[in-house]
Amino acid sequence: MAQRRARKTTTPPPTVAASIPLPIPEALQELGVRQSLFLLAAIADAPSTTGFRYAKARNRLAPHWGFATQILDELAECGAITLRPPMESYRSWAPAAPSEPDWSLSTRFESIPHLQTHLTRHAQALAAVPGADEELFTLWRELVISETAGYLGHELNDHRFDESWALSAVPALEKGLRRMSANQMFYFCWMSVRETASRYLRYPGAVHTLAEGLVAYIDQRVDRALAERWTIRDWNYSSRRVPSSVATVFAEQLTDLGAEYLGSVPSRARVDMSARPAPRSRGF
Repeated sequence: MAQRRARKTTTPPPTVAASIPLPIPEALQELGVRQSLFLLAAIADAPSTTGFRYAKARNRLAPHWGFATQILDELAECGAITLRPPMESYRSWAPAAPSEPDWSLSTRFESIPHLQTHLTRHAQALAAVPGADEELFTLWRELVISETAGYLGHELNDHRFDESWALSAVPALEKGLRRMSANQMFYFCWMSVRETASRYLRYPGAVHTLAEGLVAYIDQRVDRALAERWTIRDWNYSSRRVPSSVATVFAEQLTDLGAEYLGSVPSRARVDMSARPAPRSRGF
């Protein structure tokens, strides 16, 4: 008796629900692109195990401790986080190096589900708005000034000098960064510390003049390089550089600058083309 062939049954594909963009929580809508970038960076820098309660820096919030302090102060001012005064060390021999204070998310932000995803969408949407290029350009400038000051402080510390001298050089660094990239300005930072160390060996009794000499060296070399149109090579120290969370968010999430973040001279035209469009939400 011939066997009947089993009929092939096809299972209809499941119905795919239409993608409905999820609304941005009301608390986040109060944040501008600057505050959104800073909050994203602070969250990315905090250990996930703390639940944002009394978070301490896991990596580096900003390239320079001064900018990191400014970021947290601005977030506290807009009510996104609450700062907890750092505890005084009981060890008198502990170094008095600046540190990022402990902080916690404010209640209205901590209660938002999927905060980081919402915040990323909100920040990218703001960055793509016509006219946002001016604020992005300002942020780029502030970041590369912080990068060069941070690198200069790192080199000073490596040579057993006071890393706070880097703050005195900010005006000279800022002037150079109007025409040169951060990678090019790193070269002047390295050369200035090398010259300072050489001067200290020649005149060990003139320590009080080293900071002024450092700033003058950078200022004079930048002026001469611009006037004589030097060809300045990029000073790449990426193997030793620990990327800060605010730089990573800015260069990779808020914009598509990538390596151009340090390798190009900040410009409004470039940052206007680099803003990433906000991704369409498909739910969580």
